[in-house]
Amino acid sequence: QPDEVVATSDMAAICQTVDRYCQTETAALPSADFADWPAPAYDLYDKLDYISIFSSLGCCYRCDYCASSILQPRFQQAVPGKIAGQIFQLSKMLTNQQRLDIAFQDDALLINAENRFIPIMQELIASGLPFKLHSPNGLHCRCITPEIAQLMYRGDFEMIRLSYEASDDSPSFSALARATL
Repeated sequence: QPDEVVATSDMAAICQTVDRYCQTETAALPSADFADWPAPAYDLYDKLDYISIFSSLGCCYRCDYCASSILQPRFQQAVPGKIAGQIFQLSKMLTNQQRLDIAFQDDALLINAENRFIPIMQELIASGLPFKLHSPNGLHCRCITPEIAQLMYRGDFEMIRLSYEASDDSPSFSALARATL
């Protein structure tokens, strides 16, 4: 039986609840805007074999079978240069420098790809670092263009999972995705 259920995606409220139970005080509460969040505090680990990263939170689709829109009601995207910078900084902490394992945890990694995923991949590839990339959450099949497939190949994606999106190709379903970007 939990002591309390925090039914929000508001990070400030979550931090305040954790502070209350831990009898601590968060120095600076996180912004409601995901783009302003700091990099994960992987420096707290003694040994780091891989890192997980988010370039977005939530998803612009509202599929009946998926909890993403319930857990993160707002689809938010980070700035590509900031995410690539975080990856470069965090990769220095990995114990195996011959293979830098990075997992993108986004629910909608390829949505708005030309403004987020493609620039991130171009920066990672240009760095020449030995990345092994993973997408443990399903990728939207309809978003995989020849350019994205080529970038994934050149970026050495090792794990790619594809997701069922919807069988509804009606204009209203497509309009929902465009309207939320």
